[in-house]
Amino acid sequence: EMLAGGLVYIASVRYKMPEWIKHCEVYGIVLIVVAVVILHSNGYWPSYSALAPVLGASMVILANKQNSLFTSNRIAQWVGKISYSVYLWHWPVIVAMKHYDIEFSAINIFFGVIVSFALGDISYRTIENTLRKRVKLQFNIVLFSSTLALCLFVMFTKGVSFRFSDTLKQVVEYRMDNSPWRPDICFLNPDQDYSAFSKCQDKMTEKSFVVWGDSHAAHLMPGLKSVFGNSLNITQRTASLCPPIIGLQKDDRPYCKDINDMVAKEISDNKPTTVLMSALWPVYPMRDYLPETIKFLKDNKVKNIIIVGPFPVWKKTMIDTIEDMGINSGRTVPWSMTDETRNLRDNDKYLRELAKEHSLTYISPLETMCTESYCKAIIGNRIAYPIQYDNAHLTPEGSGWFIEEVKKQISK
Repeated sequence: EMLAGGLVYIASVRYKMPEWIKHCEVYGIVLIVVAVVILHSNGYWPSYSALAPVLGASMVILANKQNSLFTSNRIAQWVGKISYSVYLWHWPVIVAMKHYDIEFSAINIFFGVIVSFALGDISYRTIENTLRKRVKLQFNIVLFSSTLALCLFVMFTKGVSFRFSDTLKQVVEYRMDNSPWRPDICFLNPDQDYSAFSKCQDKMTEKSFVVWGDSHAAHLMPGLKSVFGNSLNITQRTASLCPPIIGLQKDDRPYCKDINDMVAKEISDNKPTTVLMSALWPVYPMRDYLPETIKFLKDNKVKNIIIVGPFPVWKKTMIDTIEDMGINSGRTVPWSMTDETRNLRDNDKYLRELAKEHSLTYISPLETMCTESYCKAIIGNRIAYPIQYDNAHLTPEGSGWFIEEVKKQISK
């Protein structure tokens, strides 16, 4: 994106543009409109999809059509003048909305845009435009040194982390390592189809313990490996936002249905001893598809079928939640901080009853991690670790703790 802007600038100052280039403006605007329509928040990013808005903007700027209906009107000229200031200001507006738990609804986003434009206009008039008009800016060594010293202080103290207790400091400074999930090899990204599993060394046999699901299955891998070692012949078949549901077509994950169809074929061909299914169940139509998937597994003589229910899903990341709430004696956070839109307890109850109906093993993360009012958030004695990292996924340490807690249910 940055390179495209530089190339457009160089082309405009070094070369005389032919007359026909002015017609590119219309095509550029069409590309921008297409990008607005087709790009969505579930898309994989960065990706080649970025070419549409970048090329569109480049064509509009390069056309430089002075009498354009689209870009020469007063509104477009005003937006163009303040655009960089608006760009700078929209980030703190977004951060403030997230910090104060302001829902990103259409009306709130609209007001957020208005605030960004208002701050951008003020910033343009009072700072950007004022500085641009000065022929020579005076270098203020005191101001420069003070700013540099403040930046270095914040950087070297890792966000002034000494204001936290040792335990809270360890949690806040925690950095997630998802390499035990084996991404792009045994945990596929949205751009990979089933053939990518050829790089995964886990071969399915009749003795296999199959871990099947999305990232909520993949995050169990560190714990399964650390608790059971090589005593389980684990075969990992996991893919991003692709639940272990046969027949489900997902527009935002075009390879998901084929991945599950091929995993089902592997199961049918090899008749593994155990299949463990885990997913972010609340976001999928599990009630429509999961019973048929269970029937398929039972028809194919899978002896042990394990369903792992929904994990706590938080409004903010677990680390942000701990930082906001502080650490109590039980190292827990309130259940009220979970995302109520996920209907966690209703989904947990449904899966428990479904498992009971079909005589399956059901593992309830909510029962393991939470009471009616609180959920366990931190583990470890000498070093403190958050159990979850973002708003739902287990850390490797949290995965180890969780599997240790439920190992009897897994191995029975």
